[in-house]
Amino acid sequence: VEPVFDRSAVTFDGMVKQLTSGQADIAIGKLSRTLRRGRSILYSRPYAMLHQGLIANRLNLARIAQGKPPEQIIRDFSGDLGVIEGSSFATFAATTFPHAQVHRFADWNTVVDAIRNGTIDMAYRDDFEIKK
Repeated sequence: VEPVFDRSAVTFDGMVKQLTSGQADIAIGKLSRTLRRGRSILYSRPYAMLHQGLIANRLNLARIAQGKPPEQIIRDFSGDLGVIEGSSFATFAATTFPHAQVHRFADWNTVVDAIRNGTIDMAYRDDFEIKK
C-alpha cells in the first residue's frame, strides 16, 4: 500500500475532522491536546513540547500598561487578542484571557499583520512559532 499525504486541512481542527470522518488514518502535525479533540481521537506520545506564547504591539501594550507590572497586564488583559481559527489557542483564549476580545484569523501571517498595524494588541500562539 502506497501512502497518500493529504495536506488539504486548512486548520488543526480540520485535521481532526479528517480523522473522525475516516478520510485519514493518521495525522502528523503540531496538534495540541484539547478536551474536545481528545473525546474523538487518540493522541500518540508527544514528539515536541511547546509552550504558550504571546506577541504584542508595543505601542498598544504601552497604552494598556499604564505602569502596571507585566504579570498584571497579562492576567487582567482586556484588549484585542488574535488567534488562528481552528487552533487550540482559539479554544484556550476564552479561559486564559476571559476579559479579552478574541479575534480569529485564517493564518499566522494575517495575525502578525494585525499586530503590526495595531488592529489587535496581542496574539496568542506557541512560543516556537512566535520566535520564528
